[in-house]
Amino acid sequence: MLREEGFTWNHFDALLLVCVTRGIETRRIAAETGVAKATLTAAIRTLIARGLVYRIPAEHDRRTIVLVPTDAGMRLAKRLHTAVDDAQTSILAGSGLPSGDLIAALLRELARRGRHHATTNT
Repeated sequence: MLREEGFTWNHFDALLLVCVTRGIETRRIAAETGVAKATLTAAIRTLIARGLVYRIPAEHDRRTIVLVPTDAGMRLAKRLHTAVDDAQTSILAGSGLPSGDLIAALLRELARRGRHHATTNT
């Protein structure tokens, strides 16, 4: 479904973050996705060129850029998110693997324990 839109996971992740937050600094996208800056820059350029997001200066620092979704970006993000979610559900269904909700809960617990471990052992 991403390939049909000419998207990679990096495009999808960046667009989804921009849409969910309704505006986000590029450095936050990089931190959230763990994508290299050059790769992220290329993905963002594509999103801008396709009219899915646009740049504005941040209110707190005019040198900082915030990406904001367009209406077209919001519609595409919603459609792709639904398609990705449906595909993931289909893949997990009947596979013998735990449900996506259980996997998400387990990952949250691992992250919580990791943060706790990092704060108690420093």
